[in-house]
Amino acid sequence: MGRKKVNSQEHFGGPCHLLSPANKPMPLNPLVKRHIKRSLEYIAAHFGPHRWPSKEPKLWVLMYHRVLPADAPEMQDAEPGMVVTPETLDLHLKLLSQWAEPVFLEDWLARSAAGESLPKRAVAITFDDGWVDNYQHAFPVLKAHNFPTSIFLVSDWIGTPQMFWPERLARILRIASQLPKDDAWLNTVLGADFQHGKAPSRKQLAFIFARCKQWDDLAIHTKLDDLSNRLQLPPPETTTLLNWEQVHEMQASGIIRFGSHTRRHIRLNEELSAELAHTEICASQSLLEQKLSRPVSLFCYPNGDHSPAAVQEVREHYLGAVTTKRGINDLHTPPHQLFRVGVHNDVSSNAISFMAKLSCWL
Repeated sequence: MGRKKVNSQEHFGGPCHLLSPANKPMPLNPLVKRHIKRSLEYIAAHFGPHRWPSKEPKLWVLMYHRVLPADAPEMQDAEPGMVVTPETLDLHLKLLSQWAEPVFLEDWLARSAAGESLPKRAVAITFDDGWVDNYQHAFPVLKAHNFPTSIFLVSDWIGTPQMFWPERLARILRIASQLPKDDAWLNTVLGADFQHGKAPSRKQLAFIFARCKQWDDLAIHTKLDDLSNRLQLPPPETTTLLNWEQVHEMQASGIIRFGSHTRRHIRLNEELSAELAHTEICASQSLLEQKLSRPVSLFCYPNGDHSPAAVQEVREHYLGAVTTKRGINDLHTPPHQLFRVGVHNDVSSNAISFMAKLSCWL
């Protein structure tokens, strides 16, 4: 007697759909997605390359930008993926101190170039842009842990009310009572789904900023100048960047050193002229060395953009430079194209998620 063939519809009480009616994969249940994410983070945190024994020295360079309390007013204009809270930074430094040897980035590079011995597992902290919250909220935490740190400054903007264009645009979209609907540039960057009269979400801002990058940085600032004048917007009430007094106090602590992030945070891509790239790379170094009374040997590429010509220019004037490319450095990594690990509160607010980031798997 043969076995009865099981009808899947009878056995399971109905048809089994692997695809939605539109023949598209059905979205995972949010609880399932969270479980998968946590499982992957656990695996990466405990079994990733940062846990493997190594005969060769390795260097992790962490990339931070802003440090703000969760309820800070500045959060509303902060670019997505740019912020950690003081509590999260404190957690990171505790974990890093237990896991690796903290070093100044320029010291590791100098020792590497000289063929001197290096720790098998070293970590260097970097902050991009020179935000005033680095002094207000990061500096106290860094001092408490005595953690060596490098901050990359936009030389011409120190002590000025200048803002980066993403924050300028976010502020305009937040405070403008009515945006012009006949501005072709604004309509292009806002996108067809933008709702006038409603502040965009952080996710929408990320898409808006990405569309802006079709234009060069100086052109974007010019567009925002015109828009601000047209809307007659008041100037910001507070400055967002460090001043020289704060820079000097941080340097005097012995745990903070400074590098160059160009004169005006201009992306060093293929479209930029050689003359302008030279000015941004070299004039910033000259001004910083004059103001700091010490050599400035590190450089950070704005937005991570670096054409071959820009890398060569940086190589001629600096000991090393950092990109935004994710990875772990070793003795074979080009010193002027160093990898980093970007961290922000959304992806590193607990020990497991932070250690998972160090694996560079996620």
